Amino acid sequence: MKKHHLLKVTGIVALLTLAACDSGDSEDATATNEADEPASGEAESLDNEEASNLEGTVTISGSTSVQPISEELAVPFMEENPDTRIEVSGGGSGAGVTAAQQGASDFGAVSREIVEDETGIEEYVIALDGIAIIVHPDNALSELALEDVTDIFSGEVTNWSEIGGDDADIVVVSREDGSGTRDAFTDIVLGEDDLIDSALIQNTTGGVAESVANDPNAVGTCQQVA
Repeated sequence: MKKHHLLKVTGIVALLTLAACDSGDSEDATATNEADEPASGEAESLDNEEASNLEGTVTISGSTSVQPISEELAVPFMEENPDTRIEVSGGGSGAGVTAAQQGASDFGAVSREIVEDETGIEEYVIALDGIAIIVHPDNALSELALEDVTDIFSGEVTNWSEIGGDDADIVVVSREDGSGTRDAFTDIVLGEDDLIDSALIQNTTGGVAESVANDPNAVGTCQQVA
C-alpha cells in the first residue's frame, strides 16, 4: 500500500506527516539471520547506490505558508538526484490534508494542528513558525495589544481612531476557510469570536501581504516559515 505524507506547519510548529499503513511484513523483516546481513561498509555502499538510483516525481501540495520551504528543500534533493522531480503547489492546509489522505499528493503541507477527524495521518515536525499581524508602513500605530487584535478581527473595533490611530475605517484582510493560518489565528486570538463579515478574503499568504501593502488602512495576518 502506498504511503501518503503530510508536511505540516502549525501556528507554532511545522510538521511532516504521513498517512500510515501496515505493510504486514514486520515479522519477516525482523527475522533476518545476522549472517545474511552485509557488513557496515557494504551496507553503506548499497545505501549510496540505492540513493543514486532514485528517480520519479514527488508531489507536495497544501499550505502556501509551507510552500516556500518545500521549494527550498526540493532544490538540493533534485540536485543530488537528477532523475527525480519535486512538484510543489499551494491550495491551503485543508486541501493538503485531503490530498495526502486520498493519495492525490505524495506530501501535504499544513500550517496548523491536525484535527480529530483527519485520520490516518502521522505528523513529523519540520520547522517552527509564527503568525505576524501586518499593517501598511504608513499606519500611525507601531504596535497593537492582543486585545486590540482580537477586537479588530472580530469587528468590535472598526476604526483606527478607536485604538489611537488615524480616523479611518479598518480593512481586515484574512485567509480563507480551510487555511491553516486562519485556523491557527482563530484558535490563538479569536477563540469563540467570529471573523468580521466584511473581511477581505485572500487564498494565499502572498495575497494577504499584497493587499495590506496596497491599502494604508489594512491589517492582515501572515504566517511564514523561515
